Amino acid sequence: MPRLVVALAAGTAAALVAIVVANGESNRAERRGGGSWDSTLAQSPFERSEVGAARVGDRIYVVGGFLADGRTTGRMAAYDISEDEWQTRRSLPKPANHPGVTSFKGKLYVLGGQRGLDKTRSDTLWRYSPGTNRWKRLRDAPTARAAMGFAAHGGKLYAVGGQTKGSFELRRLEVYDISKRRWRRRAGMPTGRNHLTAVFTQGTLWAIGGRHTGGQNLNTVERYDPATNDWDPARALNVGRSGIASVVAANSIIVFGGEDLGPGGSTIPEVERLPFADLAGPWQLIESMPAPRHGLGGAAKDGFVYALEGGPQPGLSVSNLVERLDLSGL
Repeated sequence: MPRLVVALAAGTAAALVAIVVANGESNRAERRGGGSWDSTLAQSPFERSEVGAARVGDRIYVVGGFLADGRTTGRMAAYDISEDEWQTRRSLPKPANHPGVTSFKGKLYVLGGQRGLDKTRSDTLWRYSPGTNRWKRLRDAPTARAAMGFAAHGGKLYAVGGQTKGSFELRRLEVYDISKRRWRRRAGMPTGRNHLTAVFTQGTLWAIGGRHTGGQNLNTVERYDPATNDWDPARALNVGRSGIASVVAANSIIVFGGEDLGPGGSTIPEVERLPFADLAGPWQLIESMPAPRHGLGGAAKDGFVYALEGGPQPGLSVSNLVERLDLSGL
């Protein structure tokens, strides 16, 4: 049976606040079905939450996060999709929770995050080379941030939103050109938020979900066009959510996971899909997660979506679970 480890931090319950979604409306839809989850995959060697993850080739790299005792870690493990097994890899040189993690052309990129429970944010950008199992520090970002959206496309890394020392509703978009080794500020996102997710697809950057300063969840979706340096609103999610993951799979954007910080608190089981064939249309609710979690890692390959580690309860909780969503029937 999958093993869960839950460690709620002292005072967490007192910090919980009422949850709302954009415009105060749930925007829920009927679940159309589709997809099936497999919870029998090999479990991670680490029990963590608030991690980052990205796929390079046949392996998914999960890095950073919180351990059960509240310590921040730089540990990294790689899940081999074909072999259904894990290997530990060289740790991130500086521990970080809530980092931004993405991949491009065989390399893993890790940006920012928090150094510990004191919420000191980082502006450090790291590149990991799987072939040599080595990290290299790149040019620091202009903004130290955590809980951001982070995605790669066309030789560039896009960091949007998140939280800084002075703001939990960051709108800032900064783009790192990998070949030129420099950062550039671009048009700010209309809705400042943290604990959002981001993907790059169909020529645009999609900033999805997140929450406001007081912990209020959002179903907001906005997309950025690099060619025009403009943002536009997109169809809202059915479920306001934060602490989430997103991937591109089965010709769709898939969003899953998250936490509800309302009274009593809960994690969010609903999984949402936006098909490329109708990007202006409604998000579809497909098969829910068997073990909903927040602060989890997400990746996809060949029509399968992977949900890795993450907290099964709101606040400081951890797990080593790995679940796979089969989208071949969609």
